[in-house]
Amino acid sequence: MAPRALQYTVLDFEGILAELTTNAAGEPSLAGLDLSEGSPDRRWFVAVATVGAKLTYYQNRGINEAFIHRARLRQSVIDHARGLAYELASPTPPTVTVSLAIPSQSDTVPIAAGTEVYTEDGTVVYTTDAAVTFAPGQTSRTVACTEGRAQTQSFVGDAAGAWPSGQRVTLTETPFVRASEAVTVGGVTWSRVNNFLSSTSASQHYVVERDADERATVVFGDGVNGKRPAEGATLTVTYRTTLGTAGRVRRGTLRRLRGSFTTAAGLPVEVSATNAGDSSGGTDREALEHARYAAPDSLRATDRTVSREDFELHAVEVPGVARALCHTRREDSTLGHLQHRLYVVPTAGGSPDATRLDAVHTYVTETKPCMAGLEVSVVSAVYVAQSVAVTIYCRAGVDAAALQTAAQAALAALWTPGARDEEGYYVLRFGYPVPRSRMFDACQSLAGVTRVEVTSPASDPSFTVAQFAALASAPAVTVVQETT
Repeated sequence: MAPRALQYTVLDFEGILAELTTNAAGEPSLAGLDLSEGSPDRRWFVAVATVGAKLTYYQNRGINEAFIHRARLRQSVIDHARGLAYELASPTPPTVTVSLAIPSQSDTVPIAAGTEVYTEDGTVVYTTDAAVTFAPGQTSRTVACTEGRAQTQSFVGDAAGAWPSGQRVTLTETPFVRASEAVTVGGVTWSRVNNFLSSTSASQHYVVERDADERATVVFGDGVNGKRPAEGATLTVTYRTTLGTAGRVRRGTLRRLRGSFTTAAGLPVEVSATNAGDSSGGTDREALEHARYAAPDSLRATDRTVSREDFELHAVEVPGVARALCHTRREDSTLGHLQHRLYVVPTAGGSPDATRLDAVHTYVTETKPCMAGLEVSVVSAVYVAQSVAVTIYCRAGVDAAALQTAAQAALAALWTPGARDEEGYYVLRFGYPVPRSRMFDACQSLAGVTRVEVTSPASDPSFTVAQFAALASAPAVTVVQETT
């Protein structure tokens, strides 16, 4: 009988080695092989299985990275999203108000915009947003500052043959702040576009691409779609970098200024700085978990509310709304022919107030208008409360109080309305309860747990299509330490 072909996408190292051994045992010409541990024949089989396992890994990785909802590499998600005309959000800088102080002077003292103010260790830098001038006798001023540095880089226009598809210049400093750049070619400011589809050979346009390291590359046209910079022209790019949320500082931590300062007459002046309050704002770059579903959703959501899915997509665009379910006459026979009912779940759960319901109604009927004559009612979701009680058994020596707190948090997280899994799908769905198996898994995965008993609910309840799961009260968690 002919040996079976190896299935690299489903076998691991042990499986491949076992398959090779089985095939060898069934092949008369290989009857003399010595497959005992440490033998040369065994080592050869192990080497083949090792290579096969690596092929398995790379094949599976390739399959995963081929789909945006399965991709795990940031660059793969960026490439998929770019094909959907979606750009992942970059980090944004926090801001703070800084107080500047000088000794009393009889002359004006100018402080230029862009002056760096930084922490004692120099790890976090802010720059002033505007120029500040101390009038004669004035000793203190405040100025708004933004975290990060302003960067400037210059390049030279290359020959057309060097870049047939358009010159590309990569900026060295990271993380790049999206849309913070200004690009000039030969002293003339060019404009950023998303792509060159509408650009002519005379269009002074450029495109910015960001990679997985938040490094930006400025791409110019090829002379047909988008103008090509002239050979030898000076290309200047100014832009900002930021630490995102890591750049937030507490009050009193920005105390140093970079540079020397003088009066208008040129006399040196000592300038001190401090921030009376904490900085605010700032975000980190967009998480892959968010991009995996936001990129496809960007194609589904239009400027008008037409289909039933449009009502749901647009409703969650309203601040404070986590989930929405739209029913038409097809889903609910009690509705009239031109009636829609939109069930809404707030971000924090519970019943939405009248203001939020009105905001959703306005958004789906006026901001992104629906069909004229359609009657849309926006109501609270129909909640079904679930009571949860579990008993957790853990090893001796485990901190029972800490385990109880962790278990309560893990269980409560199962009822977060807007939570999504790693592939971007909602964890909670209309018409489905939180199953007991998920409660068990949430507790069993905690460190030190040996077994878990879910005592309430005794079984999974049945939900109607419009009902949404809610937690009746804080989960009751009993921790029992095993003595042996």
